[in-house]
Amino acid sequence: MPIVVDLRIIPVGTCTTSLSTYIAEVIKTLKELGIRYNIHASGTNIEIETFEQLSQVLRRLTEKLSSMDIKRILIDISIDIRLDKENTIENKLDSIKRRLAN
Repeated sequence: MPIVVDLRIIPVGTCTTSLSTYIAEVIKTLKELGIRYNIHASGTNIEIETFEQLSQVLRRLTEKLSSMDIKRILIDISIDIRLDKENTIENKLDSIKRRLAN
């Protein structure tokens, strides 16, 4: 059953206040890993199947940012586990869209 995770990754100590270059690399890494994702203004939702997969994703993302000479990374994580029905990013967005249409 998919687990929806909201990630907010903040590289600390960059030479600019803009983080879009770093976030673009994070998204490229998610694509390479085959992770379903949805970008929003303050973070990224991802779908995983296991907590082990989340650990692997976080390791790869920190390795990527480290390779860009980032020495400190803050990561905020919110985990949405739904046991009564399938929990996907698409289902969550569709539910909101249906309610807005009424």
